[in-house]
Amino acid sequence: MGGLLAAVPGFNGEYVCRRQNDGHAEKLTVMFEVDDPSRVDPDDARRMLADRLGVGVDIDVVRPGLTAALTGVHERQKPVRLVDERT
Repeated sequence: MGGLLAAVPGFNGEYVCRRQNDGHAEKLTVMFEVDDPSRVDPDDARRMLADRLGVGVDIDVVRPGLTAALTGVHERQKPVRLVDERT
């Protein structure tokens, strides 16, 4: 996933994928950090990921440091990249 996100301007290498329930269906949200989220068009990023992955995903473009609580990047040698939030 990080290799695909490298095409997004300002991507700093930090991301996490969140698997969630959405009513009766499941969805995947890719949360990734960029230096300046206002400079990223979320629709362009969503289309790029859908084209390359072959499936639709939701995205959440965030400022640096906002994925750390989910990935454990500061506490773990290898960050968590997939969080399963299904109930």
